[in-house]
Amino acid sequence: MKFPEFIEELLDGYTTSGENYRTSSESEIYLYEKQDSADLFLKIGSGNVDAPLVNEKNAMDWLNGKLPVPRVVGYDKVGETEFLVTQRIEGVSSHSDEGRADKALTVGILAEGLRAIHRVEIEKCPFPDCSADALISNVEHNIAKGIVTAEVLAEYNDSRTLDEALAEARSTKPEFEDLVLTHGDYCLPNIMIDNGALSGFIDWGSVGIGGRHRDFAAVEYSVRRNFGAEWVEPFFDAYGQKYFDEDIMAFYRAIYDLI
Repeated sequence: MKFPEFIEELLDGYTTSGENYRTSSESEIYLYEKQDSADLFLKIGSGNVDAPLVNEKNAMDWLNGKLPVPRVVGYDKVGETEFLVTQRIEGVSSHSDEGRADKALTVGILAEGLRAIHRVEIEKCPFPDCSADALISNVEHNIAKGIVTAEVLAEYNDSRTLDEALAEARSTKPEFEDLVLTHGDYCLPNIMIDNGALSGFIDWGSVGIGGRHRDFAAVEYSVRRNFGAEWVEPFFDAYGQKYFDEDIMAFYRAIYDLI
């Protein structure tokens, strides 16, 4: 693929193995290296209306200095294709062998990191509304437009019909939530660790202002999947059980596969 001139200039002298580091992301992700220079990641996205790369760029620009996030080196868009270049954060993802080697330590790091995100001051914060009401409205729109279908639920082994899933979400919607900055995809691959400590957070395309249980649902699923169900409770112990509400969590579990 030919890159825009601006991106070509940023990557001048860098080399890449061509390995695609994409996980669950819809974007293509490549590592570029250059002697005596910081490693760079190039992320290429095409037509993702739910989480365009410009959202991720804007999030990291705003969060720079507030949280350990990748430094944005450059961004460009040609037609429907976006190009985002960021500086690599030191360390490895928490679902790597290093993270699995000491699960108790890693679970503590995950809790520490999420508390830091949730402490960020949200006054004058430019991020979108991701409250329970907003999430239900977004799901209703995506169902009406055919973006979320029964086939999507089936991919997650969710046997509910769309009507059943939406009805369950509506019936469990919390009346009140303490709104905080939420990552939106707080899962182990997006939390970086280095020598037994938190080194940063990546993949900010779904950031928003919402209830903290929005992130709880994501990390609960990710910890269970990567470490086992027995590590979910230790995570919430480390984060602070007083913040956990089973009734509110029921809503996010109900709507999780829809968003």
